[in-house]
Amino acid sequence: MARPPTADLADAALTTIAQRVMGERGLALDEDGLEALLATLPAAPAHDDDELGYYTAVVELAAVTGAVLRAQFGGRWVDDPRQMSDIPFVFALSRDGGFTNVVGKAQKYFRYGDHESPVQLLRAAEDLGRDAGPLLFTLKPSGWEPATTMICAPIATGLDATGADVPLMVFGHDRPNTFAMMTRDAPEADPPAALRERALRNLAEVEVQVDTLELGAVSVRVVHDSYFAAEKILDQAFLRRLHAELACELLAVAVPAKSRLLVTRGVASVEAIGAFMTVVRGIYDEDEGGRQLSPTVFLVSDGAIVGVASATAPKKRGFWARLFGRS
Repeated sequence: MARPPTADLADAALTTIAQRVMGERGLALDEDGLEALLATLPAAPAHDDDELGYYTAVVELAAVTGAVLRAQFGGRWVDDPRQMSDIPFVFALSRDGGFTNVVGKAQKYFRYGDHESPVQLLRAAEDLGRDAGPLLFTLKPSGWEPATTMICAPIATGLDATGADVPLMVFGHDRPNTFAMMTRDAPEADPPAALRERALRNLAEVEVQVDTLELGAVSVRVVHDSYFAAEKILDQAFLRRLHAELACELLAVAVPAKSRLLVTRGVASVEAIGAFMTVVRGIYDEDEGGRQLSPTVFLVSDGAIVGVASATAPKKRGFWARLFGRS
C-alpha cells in the first residue's frame, strides 16, 4: 500500500487537533470561537525552558486558525515550498492558491500578543478578492530577511560611512485590512524609481496626528494615528511644515518603531540631542509588538534626509561635524 503524501497526513492531523482543542472547550470552529480561545489562552512556555510545551501550544493555535480559515475561505495544509515555517507546512487558501504561514503567526502571537493576532489572517484573506489599493510603501528593519524577494530600497543613501541603521521602504498596495507587498517577480512592477515617485505622491495624502511631548529640555513632536506614520519621514512637504513649526532649518527625526515618527530640533546642544537619542533607543529596544525599525536619528534639511545625528563630541570637531557624524 502506497504511503499517503506527507501533506495529506499533516492536513488530517492538524484538522483533528483543531477539532479536539475546540471540542474540549465547547467552542465552534469559526471566528467567534477563535476569538474566545484567544481570550482564555495562557501564554506559551518559553521555548528554551519547555520546547515540547512551546510547540504544542503553537501547533494547537495554528491548527485552530487553519480550521477557521478553511471554514470561511476553503483551502488546506500543504508542504511549505518556501521554507517559511519552523514546522514545514503552510496553509494554502483555495481563493488564490497563495500560502499563509499560520504557524509563524501563532509564534508571533505568543511573543507579541494582540499586535499579532491570528484573526488578522482572516482579514488578510478577505482582502484577496478586492482591488489592489493605492501604491505606497511600508518600512521594515534594515536586516529584514524577506527583503531579497521583495521590491524595496533603503530610505536614504550615502550614509554607509556613518554606520547608520537605515530602514527599508518596501513597496506594495494598501488594502482595507492588509498591506500587499510587491515581490520582485511581480509582472506589473514599474522600475523602483517610478514606484518611489508614485508612492510618495500617495503618502502625501495620508493623514496623521501630531502631538507634542515635553521631555525635560527636549520638545518632541510625535507623529502617529496611522499605519503609515513612520513613513512620513519621506514626506518632504510634511517635514517642511514641521521645519516652520519648530522654527528650525535642521530637524532630528527617528523611526524607532512602526507607526511612529519622532521629530525634534536638530540645532540643539549635544546634551539635548543625546537625550533625544536615548528616548529613540529606548523605544527601539523595547520592541513593542515586534514593530522595531531603527535606532538611528536622522538629520533632515528642507524636508530631506541629509545625515545622521551624533551626541558624541570628540576633540577638534566643529558643531556641524558633530551633528552630521562626519570625521
